[in-house]
Amino acid sequence: MSSKEESEKICRHPKFPKQEREHRDLNDAPMSIILRHAEHTHDMHVRERLDSCGVPKAFGPFLMTIARNEGSTQSEIADKMNFTAATVSVTLQKMLDSGYISKSVDETDSRQIRIFLTKKGRNKSEEMRSIFKELEEKLVEPLTDSEKSELRRLLLKITLQN
Repeated sequence: MSSKEESEKICRHPKFPKQEREHRDLNDAPMSIILRHAEHTHDMHVRERLDSCGVPKAFGPFLMTIARNEGSTQSEIADKMNFTAATVSVTLQKMLDSGYISKSVDETDSRQIRIFLTKKGRNKSEEMRSIFKELEEKLVEPLTDSEKSELRRLLLKITLQN
């Protein structure tokens, strides 16, 4: 398959037919458009899968971050996710109300509140990890192992430059 055929194949999405017409030939598009389109397409798949397992899309990144940083404070979570304290506060309260997390006063500093996953939250984070792994494999399926490694290296280089 030629690169033009690949770019046309990538662009097709039933929910966005106008976008398909406007960006049919991504070979001439700026890289920012290509990256945005790839991210948007991947995001649509993630949203569909999270909806099917009953997890609000907004909870996804939080569940994954808390799973990797169990016992963090709200401000530590905000720093790790590069979100505002207000966004984190609102989302964590919704997650608490939904039974995904619990809060506990720090044993050494009673001013600090630590965030933990509940059993429900842990189960969902494991389910999500599996979903993200599957979708990532699907996303990079056309690439060789070498190309996958190079793509990861380049994306990290772009992301971490600031």
